[in-house]
Amino acid sequence: MLRHMIANAKRWATSRGLTRKNEVHGEDEFRIPTEELFTFKNTRQREAEGSGTMQVEDPEGTLLQFGDMSAQSAIMRLGL
Repeated sequence: MLRHMIANAKRWATSRGLTRKNEVHGEDEFRIPTEELFTFKNTRQREAEGSGTMQVEDPEGTLLQFGDMSAQSAIMRLGL
């Protein structure tokens, strides 16, 4: 199995021009990756957008007393 892996690596490097003859010992050398990093991420996302309207009866006029407060905060304070 190791010989098969080496042969495949040599073919891969040769097809990409990643070979050279070593000047010192005269043998062919192949530049192949020896380290790789794989990361997997969950790419499932759920997004939703929405809008709505609301009508509130305010007979005492207290809703307008909350000034800069958001409508949601004002409604929570009124107990609605």
